[in-house]
Amino acid sequence: MAFVFRRWRVLLVLNVLAVAGCVTFWAKCNSGVKKAAVPLDDTPGGHGGDGGGGGGGGGDGDDGRKQQQQQQQPRGSSSSSNGNGNGTAGGSGVAHEVLLRRLGSLEDVVYRQLNGLSKSLGLIEGFGGRGQGGLAASLAPAEESEAKQLRDRYGYNAYLSDKVSLDRSIPDYRPSKCRKASYPRELPQISLIFIFVNEALSVILRSVHSAVNHTPAHLLKEIILVDDYSDDEQLKGPLEEYVNKRYPGLVKFVRNQKREGLIRARIEGWKAASGEVRTKPEARGTDPGAHRGLEGGQRRGHRLLRRPRGVHAVLVSSRPPGEFTPSWAEPVLARIKEDGRRVILPSIDNIRHDTLELERYENSAHGFNWELWCMYINPPRQWWDEGDTSAPIRTPAMIGCSFVVDRVYFGELGLLDPGMDVYGGENIELGIRVWLCGGSMEVLPCSRVAHIARVKKPYHSNIAFHARRNSLRVAEVWMDDYKSNVYLAWNIPMEVRAEPGVLWSCAPFAYSIYNNTKSISIITTQ
Repeated sequence: MAFVFRRWRVLLVLNVLAVAGCVTFWAKCNSGVKKAAVPLDDTPGGHGGDGGGGGGGGGDGDDGRKQQQQQQQPRGSSSSSNGNGNGTAGGSGVAHEVLLRRLGSLEDVVYRQLNGLSKSLGLIEGFGGRGQGGLAASLAPAEESEAKQLRDRYGYNAYLSDKVSLDRSIPDYRPSKCRKASYPRELPQISLIFIFVNEALSVILRSVHSAVNHTPAHLLKEIILVDDYSDDEQLKGPLEEYVNKRYPGLVKFVRNQKREGLIRARIEGWKAASGEVRTKPEARGTDPGAHRGLEGGQRRGHRLLRRPRGVHAVLVSSRPPGEFTPSWAEPVLARIKEDGRRVILPSIDNIRHDTLELERYENSAHGFNWELWCMYINPPRQWWDEGDTSAPIRTPAMIGCSFVVDRVYFGELGLLDPGMDVYGGENIELGIRVWLCGGSMEVLPCSRVAHIARVKKPYHSNIAFHARRNSLRVAEVWMDDYKSNVYLAWNIPMEVRAEPGVLWSCAPFAYSIYNNTKSISIITTQ
């Protein structure tokens, strides 16, 4: 341990000296010393022409690093150093180029040191190897026997996941108009909340790497990993040690002391999210749970007033989402900045559980049947009539994989229903509550997030029991005369309930769903 500490201390000192030298060099250039434009091959630690590795030698990781710099920018980097000659003519322009190349060589040194962290875990960084571009990856016959045990344990091919780079690239399936869009630099910051329970370490770290690689540094406030009482030892010390060294100060951990279930684990993640504005849901004299509990008289929450623009958004994911598409965050945060009462759903793509191949899903809204199971549905007719495939899609509910919401607004709205168990129904309840109480929910085609499928669920095997209980809870609180359809769908006799409680200023169920989505077919009777 002492050796490792000394190694990092020496590296830090070298980096400080290198940066100080670059700053001194830049100052001399600005004072008109043209001879500072040293040829690249003579630059200490510089790249040797077109091919060699920088920072004191090549090494196996240099080719992967060059590909990384070409395909995407790592956290905190800029898009300059492209040889366009944007600086002033003469020595200052050349000196600027030399400075950027020196800083690039310094970045290579640091990268090679950090890359060693993943190797100690048996994982891979960089842009080489299997599954690049979101293509299907495969195992050799000799590897298949080892992979079966992990596949049975996790519900996906975890052995193959360990062989795919944490930084792999994926296709950009956004509509072409999205790639030409521009967004203001001043946007709300975002906290990413990933829930996990006994996930493969490589899946969690690939989500973290992808989030950092594809979220602008000035917008990514923090990543919060919520461990819902995992018993896998790799997800304790090794995971924390890796992220603390790889991304110091960026990642927080929340460790539940018992298995809470997805719904309550998400709430714990929201509590851990920091922000410039903190408002407790009770601050305005309302009970955040008053609209929920059956024991509480089945009351509903008040219609939320229009609020100032949000300053801090949170992405709440049901699991580590998998991988992010470039520029996924800016369109989401721009929409929330315009109206803090919007709940935004990034468009979902699928990562196959067996080959890790990325499959494109078509643009769709999220509806539900009378059992309150969520499903993909056709976007409303108005969206089709407008002919803009990049436009937001109004949706009455969400599949539940991940959503982005203003942090304070989510608290005022009452969060998710903590009286529900495990998961199932909470995504429908949130959509109904948002629409009935003055907010909106939309799918954003310009923001895409890929989720890995899991054929074996980490929670209770009888998830239908909890989904049924949660669905009946939603029906009793929110669905007025339509709740009988939910009981019929679950084949449960409907009992005479107590007085339905106080209807405050939230709209009736059917009126709100129809008028806010412009399509009554959103609700089906399947």
